[in-house]
Amino acid sequence: MENTIKNMEILKKVFDNISNSQLLSDDAKAIVKAFIANEVEFLDNNPITGVEMISIERERQINELGWTKEVQEQHPEWYATNELADAAICYLVDPDQRDSAPFPWPWDEKTFKPTPEDRIRELVKAGALTAAQIDYEILKLQQNHG
Repeated sequence: MENTIKNMEILKKVFDNISNSQLLSDDAKAIVKAFIANEVEFLDNNPITGVEMISIERERQINELGWTKEVQEQHPEWYATNELADAAICYLVDPDQRDSAPFPWPWDEKTFKPTPEDRIRELVKAGALTAAQIDYEILKLQQNHG
């Protein structure tokens, strides 16, 4: 229940930024709204999926943290050596098998923010980082063929 409340706060903040998102279905938006309204029992019968959780996290990265397509266009050197996929790999590592930021963490170790008590959160981070790497790869293809 404690993680549910914590996640509810996170989702409320994220949902405020993505209420008009094209990435989420109306059903997913309804689930998030119900979650925000403390209707936790609703989720027991209509659980949010992993794909939807990853989509929400990716939207947070874009809208709250500013990791937009424009940033990818302006700073390809930040993405060109697979950093996002490497970071995703690190969140996939079993928390019991790591003491600090595992190899191949691409940035300063202080930026690694594991949540070993919430494995789902780590997997969502990994999925969203993978989606961001895919976004960059698509951008590269578009630039090479456009």
